[in-house]
Amino acid sequence: MPFSKFITRRKLDPEGARQVEDALAPFKKGPFIFAINSGATILPLVIRGARQAWFKGDILPNSSSLKIQVRARVLKPVSTEAVTLESIEELMNLVRNQMQVAYDNLN
Repeated sequence: MPFSKFITRRKLDPEGARQVEDALAPFKKGPFIFAINSGATILPLVIRGARQAWFKGDILPNSSSLKIQVRARVLKPVSTEAVTLESIEELMNLVRNQMQVAYDNLN
């Protein structure tokens, strides 16, 4: 039975962790390797403003977070069905480019 039959949902950050800067960071290969090996479909989610509402390392949102706008956009799913590890860079670039356009438009 394929590995993907045992996994219903996983959230993997292509940047590795929350960022300090207000920009997309370089993507790491790990989440894409996982998606390719498991046959999972990638569902890109772009979030802008969360950094100001909930600081990295804090247990609770900051006290002024009710005044901060957080915007999010779910992009079209990206299939990994025909993708191999040899073409992982193409997949990463495709997803990152789509996410960068959406991120830039979330102003």
